[in-house]
Amino acid sequence: EYTGLNFTVPTWFIDNLFNSDFFNEFPTANWSIEKAPYTIKNAAPPTPSEVANGFLSAEQAPYANQLVSIGLGDEEHYSNSLVLSHIEWIDLIKNHYPETLVHNNQWGSQWTHTQIRDYMTRANPDFISYDTYYYRNTSDNGRKLRELVPFLLKYRNLAYEDNATNGPINFGFYLQGFKINDYALSETQIKGHAYMPLLFGAKWLNVFRYFKNTQAKTFFYHNPDGTPSPIYGYFADVGAEVESLSPHLSRLKSSQVTIVPGQYRSNGSTYNLGVPSGTTRWSSAHDRYITDIEATNLGTLNNGLDGDIYVGYFNPVDGLNSTANITMAPVPHEDTEYFMILNGLSVANTTNSITNPVGTADTARQTVRLTIDFGNDPIDNLKRINRTTGVTETLTLTHVFDSQYYIDLTLDGGNADLFYWENAHIPVVEPDGNSVELAGSDSIVTSNVSELNGATNFTIESWIKFDTPISGWNGIWSQSAGSTSRIQLWAVQGNQLVVGVANGQNTTKNSSTGVFNTGQWHHVAVTYNGATSGKLKLYVDGVERSLSNGLGTIPSTAPSNSGSFKVHGSIGGKFDEIRIWSSTLSSSTIDNWKNRELGNCHPNASYLELYWKLDGTSSTAEAGLSTNYTGNLSNGVLRVDEGKAATPFCPVN
Repeated sequence: EYTGLNFTVPTWFIDNLFNSDFFNEFPTANWSIEKAPYTIKNAAPPTPSEVANGFLSAEQAPYANQLVSIGLGDEEHYSNSLVLSHIEWIDLIKNHYPETLVHNNQWGSQWTHTQIRDYMTRANPDFISYDTYYYRNTSDNGRKLRELVPFLLKYRNLAYEDNATNGPINFGFYLQGFKINDYALSETQIKGHAYMPLLFGAKWLNVFRYFKNTQAKTFFYHNPDGTPSPIYGYFADVGAEVESLSPHLSRLKSSQVTIVPGQYRSNGSTYNLGVPSGTTRWSSAHDRYITDIEATNLGTLNNGLDGDIYVGYFNPVDGLNSTANITMAPVPHEDTEYFMILNGLSVANTTNSITNPVGTADTARQTVRLTIDFGNDPIDNLKRINRTTGVTETLTLTHVFDSQYYIDLTLDGGNADLFYWENAHIPVVEPDGNSVELAGSDSIVTSNVSELNGATNFTIESWIKFDTPISGWNGIWSQSAGSTSRIQLWAVQGNQLVVGVANGQNTTKNSSTGVFNTGQWHHVAVTYNGATSGKLKLYVDGVERSLSNGLGTIPSTAPSNSGSFKVHGSIGGKFDEIRIWSSTLSSSTIDNWKNRELGNCHPNASYLELYWKLDGTSSTAEAGLSTNYTGNLSNGVLRVDEGKAATPFCPVN
């Protein structure tokens, strides 16, 4: 049992709190004891000899350095004399066995908040713990885990109070490792009974089992032939998974417990479940990127209705990055926020069989969809700690539109996974960037952008800062072979913009006046769709500006000419992030991406033909993101830290 169960230590609870046969087999094993010091309750204070020399017996003492935890007594009722006795015992333990954790245990409702608080403050245990065993028969309505919530909250909140002698402490929980009323637990119940305390922040789990009157009828670890039972395997899985997650969870402190309530059916009608008292309904306010969490029941359990989903949030413990002999790893950063998602749907072992139990976790399987919107933040990587291997893996998000993604997670009943966003702790600060200043005859010129020739769809956009008042007509950019064969944008007196697409005759459309301000950066985009009635659209700072007819009628096809694409200096201003697309970008894409550095996650990335970031230091406008057009600067001046820098957005592969 010891080697296959994957739990850290065995615990001795009866007899002389020792097992010599075990240590003959495993002499270097860690161990713990409960109902100390003498397997009785309400022990008297230690004797002077015990205070001076410790209380471990002659056979226990050689293994003192391997003793992980000591539980003083067990389930005693609260009294002042008990507290006074435990004060002396805890002082003794910390003096003689300083690396050993000490605690006291009750059932969940046994002590009041005030009594536990008093015990913590005066006796100064390393952690508090409790036991409450919920599984006593084959009745399970699919939401049995809700019964754990009140006492988990009670002990979590008490442990985290800053009124104990040494500030907030940890709490622990006993798992039901035995039959009550001859009932053998299901897999969903065993998994949920372990993961719920972890989601609430517990740091110590102990599988408790016992037999009465020398009969082992409460045991379920073995089949009748003595081989390990499936139930033993469920506990072994829990032990291995918690061990894989432990390097992270041991360094984290619970910060918030939330729930996405499921549904139930009554008298033929479907109802939404409420929120358990003391918990919070999950909302998008709890996460930087996740906007919705939705469960889908993949089976017939609970009438096929969705079950509860619990979401717990964690932060690294205080001082993790500054305490001697403590490492941050594998926690990536002192401000990284973790979250755990638990499938709260459960089912009983209705056959009550040890050899062939039902109520396996897969029968309560749910898909949990996370809907994600990064907004103007860079696309982040979602990390999951693999509970089988302990390896941190990057999950693949499915792109929906612009900054919106989703991911579907599959969780069996009672199971939980631990996640974090790789960069969510980093504040997004718009960086300073470079730009190119042009004036008079200055320009940036490249060859003919062939994708514009005869095009029926295109978009041209850039950031522009008009440094001087505009008078007359001033070219901003163009690809032109003359007034009847060109694509061009002008700035006109009155802070007006004029767009021209001429194919056989000179044709333009005009904005209203006052669409930009001198001395300010503006994002300007022109889209063309020859199949639509309006054909041209103009956007300033992501907002569409109305266009009125200027000269002629805009053609359905752009001209084909050999003219070069040119950015003009006649406006006397600065340029940054110049982009040409062979598609008509939507208004939302233009607005969402105007402040972002382009990457392959842009919804129109395959249509990008020219991209000048203008962040270089040479006399060329370098072609960005695998585009082919390089521009030559003629007398332009590079302005360092005077650009409209784009924020990195797409993940780096």
